[in-house]
Amino acid sequence: MSEPGSMVEVYARMVRDVGFPIAVSGVLLWFLLTRLDPALGKLSDAMVDFTATIRRQTVSFEQAAKIGEENNERLRQLMGDAPWRRDSRETTRATTP
Repeated sequence: MSEPGSMVEVYARMVRDVGFPIAVSGVLLWFLLTRLDPALGKLSDAMVDFTATIRRQTVSFEQAAKIGEENNERLRQLMGDAPWRRDSRETTRATTP
């Protein structure tokens, strides 16, 4: 048996011997086993990082919302029933049908 001259001859002989669908299946299987797994690993790592970032942001937003609610409550306590607030409420009621 002579040595093949190029990779094209090897691929052509393989397709001829096993058939085109099986050869294509073999190439796809090779791709899945050797090329796709590292790419999926990188994608998985990126998603883990993204999820951790979203969780940190969620905690920050919850803290900011809590601080905002506390500040609103302090403002309500400071303003109380100020005369200017009472007047503005009466004016609003008088002008609203």
